[in-house]
Amino acid sequence: GMSVDVLPSRRELPQGSFPQRIRSAVEKMLRRRDRFRGRSGERAWWSERLQSDAPRVALCQFGDLAVHLWPLLRQHGVPTVAHFHGYDISSALSDRKYRNRLQRALPHFAGNVVVAEYQRQRLLELGAKASTIRVIPCGVPIDEFEPSGYVEQQPCRFLSVGRFVDKKRHDLTIRAFAECHRAHPNARLTIIGDGPNFAACRRLAHSLGIADRVQFPGARPIHEVRREPNQASAFVLPCVTSPAGDKEGWPVAIAEAAACGLAIISTTHASIPTQIAHNQAGLLSPEHDWPQMA
Repeated sequence: GMSVDVLPSRRELPQGSFPQRIRSAVEKMLRRRDRFRGRSGERAWWSERLQSDAPRVALCQFGDLAVHLWPLLRQHGVPTVAHFHGYDISSALSDRKYRNRLQRALPHFAGNVVVAEYQRQRLLELGAKASTIRVIPCGVPIDEFEPSGYVEQQPCRFLSVGRFVDKKRHDLTIRAFAECHRAHPNARLTIIGDGPNFAACRRLAHSLGIADRVQFPGARPIHEVRREPNQASAFVLPCVTSPAGDKEGWPVAIAEAAACGLAIISTTHASIPTQIAHNQAGLLSPEHDWPQMA
């Protein structure tokens, strides 16, 4: 019986419609335009919605949106609940303006939801009231996943799903797999996803002589991705703290792979040790330690 309103964002430019140099310039111009005229327009939109709908509470995803909207919500007497996930309680804090605004707002939030215990501790350090914080890890609808039929079959089929970004080090997976491949030439690795480090990882696989054993299907629709664990033996995702300080919250890809009964090969990063019991549900190695991962 509830309705959910989502603040409309500006339309993104179609992929491939412009050369990258022109595309970057146009997007920069659009961002400047949005900053110039978007503040008043956005404020008017929210004020109208708050007056017409009279919500009893606002759940803001993520922390930076809660900080952005809190002054207006407070003005209209609407309690703010912030839902933190990862970057908004890690790398985003390096932005002094965001950090200062968050510290001012936290004592006034009616509630704070985090997905990991370490994030709870971080909020306490930043001034949140302990009584307002709830740790609620990201859930997985178990009935939507089927156990893999390949867990005990050989050759081993390794699977990884995640964007090619600095906190998901697929290059470490490739290096570890190259070592594994020397002892087990029939092993396979599939890495699903796209991102800024995609091309570099493909080049690494070629340079290590395993390009024919590693598949890079790119980004795939969610219904296709959810079928992949049913044809895998183990799931691999070596998460690390990025150079910018970005951390994982509660990696949903790991939870979904575990829902399919796959052993998890990952790192002792952030909340993962509480998500995966080492030597029981998987094997965890220190961040960046790809030889141990191998």
